[in-house]
Amino acid sequence: PDRAACAADARVGRVRRLDLRRTDTGSVTLDGALFGGTDAAGRAVTWRGRVEVDGAVLSAGDEPLLVALVANAAGYVRPDGLPLVEHADPADGRVRVAVALPVRRRWHRTVRVEVRRGEGRAAVVVPAGAGVACLDDGVAGAVSRGRTWWVEPAAWAVYTATDPGRSRT
Repeated sequence: PDRAACAADARVGRVRRLDLRRTDTGSVTLDGALFGGTDAAGRAVTWRGRVEVDGAVLSAGDEPLLVALVANAAGYVRPDGLPLVEHADPADGRVRVAVALPVRRRWHRTVRVEVRRGEGRAAVVVPAGAGVACLDDGVAGAVSRGRTWWVEPAAWAVYTATDPGRSRT
């Protein structure tokens, strides 16, 4: 890119401060971490684990979960159309956490999905047994031990042009 054009863009743009989600493994999560997996046919596989936000328990680990989410931004708030988190703002100093679990009606053959939500400054996910599949900022893996996230408000910044059509950088 042209240096003069980049300098001109920098003069009219602004810096936007965003939160980081630090983990006890030393990594950071910018968008979110989604826990859960599917079988070969694409059906959700239940798993068990303890999920909390600021000490409030969303799941104690004694019931099957379809999915759990630790969200910082909007990337994972509606997996497969399921509204796990209503709103996630990467600049408000909060982490949103949700779990979805199947609830079988006693006299019916249908299953409905119950979603429990919370928000705060720190979240913990502790899978039981062999662990659970995880998608953390688009990187697939598995988590077999507990993981903790906490918010570091305004810990990083991005440059945004005032006129997106004008930016040449």
